[in-house]
Amino acid sequence: MYSAADRAHYLGHAPMPEDVVPIQRRLAQADVIALVFPIYWYTMPAMVKGLFDRVICRGFAYHPDGTPGALADKTVRVIMLTGGSRQWYESDGIGESLDNQICRQTFAKYCGVKDVELVYVDNLSMGDDSSDKRKAAAAQLEGIRQLGASLA
Repeated sequence: MYSAADRAHYLGHAPMPEDVVPIQRRLAQADVIALVFPIYWYTMPAMVKGLFDRVICRGFAYHPDGTPGALADKTVRVIMLTGGSRQWYESDGIGESLDNQICRQTFAKYCGVKDVELVYVDNLSMGDDSSDKRKAAAAQLEGIRQLGASLA
C-alpha cells in the first residue's frame, strides 16, 4: 500500500521506505527482469500497480533530471496471463494500450530500458481443467521456459 513514507520519498523529503530497499536491490542486481501477472479488466492487477508505484519509482528506476536509473539497459519481459487470445487483445487495441503504457512509457521512456517486450500466455480458462486446455497451457509454459533459458 502506498504510504505517507512513500509519498515523502517521492517528494524528496525522506529516504526510501525500508521494506522497498531489498526488492530494489534485487532488481538492480538482475540482468533480466520478468514481471508475470494476469490481466484483469484490461490492465495489471492493483498489486502489480503497487509494485510500480512503490518500487519502480523516482529516485530508483528514473530520476526527475533524466539521469538513467537502476533499470536502464536491463532486459525486461512482461509476461501477461490472459483469458482471451493474443489476437483478440491486439485486434481490440488493448494490446497496443498495454504495450504503450508498460513498455514504451514506463520502461523505455522513464526507466531507459531498451529491451522490453510483452509476452502473452493466452487463452487460459479459469476452472477449465480439460486435457486440451492443460496441454495448451503446458505448451505455452514450455515456451516461457525456453524464453527464460535464452535470456540467461
